[in-house]
Amino acid sequence: MLNKYLGIDISDDFIRYVYLKSSPFSNTILKAGKAKIDFDILSPRALCQSIKSLIKEEQVKPTRIFVSISRKDTVIHQLTLPKLTKREFETVVTSEIEKIPAFHRQEYDYIYRKYPLGRDKVRVILAAIRRDVLDAVLREIHRTGIPFEHVELTPLNFRDVTNKIDHVYDCDACVVVSDRQTYLSIYDSHQYKNFYIMPAGLNQFQHTVSQEQIKMIANDWASQLKRALKAYLLDNRTIRINKIWLVWDKEVAPNLDQYLADAFDNPVEILDVRKIPKIKTTENYPLNPIYATALSPISGYIHKIKPQYNLQHFFSRFQMTRYALKAGAMAALIIAFFGIFFNEGNHWLNAHTKQYVLQSRAAEGKTRFLKGEAQELYAQHHEYDAIRQRFLAQATYVQQLNRVSWAQVFAVVANELPEELALKSFRFNEEGRATIKGQALKMESIAEMIRRIEDSAILDKAKFDFLKEGEVADQKILNFGILAKLKDEEPRETDTDEQEEN
Repeated sequence: MLNKYLGIDISDDFIRYVYLKSSPFSNTILKAGKAKIDFDILSPRALCQSIKSLIKEEQVKPTRIFVSISRKDTVIHQLTLPKLTKREFETVVTSEIEKIPAFHRQEYDYIYRKYPLGRDKVRVILAAIRRDVLDAVLREIHRTGIPFEHVELTPLNFRDVTNKIDHVYDCDACVVVSDRQTYLSIYDSHQYKNFYIMPAGLNQFQHTVSQEQIKMIANDWASQLKRALKAYLLDNRTIRINKIWLVWDKEVAPNLDQYLADAFDNPVEILDVRKIPKIKTTENYPLNPIYATALSPISGYIHKIKPQYNLQHFFSRFQMTRYALKAGAMAALIIAFFGIFFNEGNHWLNAHTKQYVLQSRAAEGKTRFLKGEAQELYAQHHEYDAIRQRFLAQATYVQQLNRVSWAQVFAVVANELPEELALKSFRFNEEGRATIKGQALKMESIAEMIRRIEDSAILDKAKFDFLKEGEVADQKILNFGILAKLKDEEPRETDTDEQEEN
């Protein structure tokens, strides 16, 4: 599988980068360069946009990014301490860091290692970085969307790079010239012996005009380093420096290696990345040793070197913070979702409850209305039933008199009843008199009823019993009573004689 790695070194004034193509058989540096830092490193999205612009301009597509930091708000410091407990070491280390002006009343992250120094003493090499700077770098690199799991402080792990080149684990020194400071480290085999930081870097060469000025500044710079190295060698007379490795920006100070070689008795060797095993370069690669600062973390990753100063615990805190923020955001989202869900559910339930209450009340009102109508219907039913029973009783009575059948009586009543007249009751007594009561809208209907009775087959001698006016629903109603008599039985006897003759 082909991987493409982007290594960047974030200093005070520049972002230096190398772009490397990696395969199981070779690792080739395709591009290297630098971009000016003209923004505050703490500004949100500033570093992210700068890296994205660099990637776009150079037309590179990294699959992983590696970061080293060499800024004045980082510190690498050396202490000589007696043997202490872990808690005592922590107390001494933090107090030493807080003495540095840049870290006074600032939150910071730090890492340290102890090296034995005689029977009762230890040498402590510590590194610290302001937490706001570290968090800003980690956050902005993460925003680029490129996989990112490696960060280190320049030049803590250069010992591993030079050892890969030389394969001779004698005592060496390494000088790394950053933008605003110079690091001098002395190491023997796998142990750092001394660390010295000089507050002067490439920036003092950038604004010089004449060669005389450059020569004066370079000689002064080399003399300070020589004094620091000489002081260490006087305290450690058994140590001999094999060589001095030099890493600096060749474009800014072209002959700095010569000034350093003139000041020191030891040989000075430029750190050439082409000598690092498994690393190749293309023809257009700028032969500038400063890009080793950006290549250092990639080299350690390719060679599977376990760094002495592993800064992964910085990542752990950053990742835990991110996960905590993500978990908090997710919890807030879930709470908001369920809050909205329950709020909508409660709103829906209240609305439907109100609707059901209104429907229930309407149903109750309708039920009461129907019950009232039903009572009226029952009353009418009872009234009609009572009339029917009276009709049947009268018809039965007539039948008992053996004059006419009750069916015949009903037929006559139905025949003789005008359409605009309502019959309420009729009654027969033992004398054969019939009393008929009813209602009519017009007097003519009552008169028509009397005439029809006169012409009926079983009744005659019809006359008024009473006549009253009434009013129902603003309508004038005539209540009447008619008296009549059953006709004699002669027609019935004639019919019987005819039947006997037949």
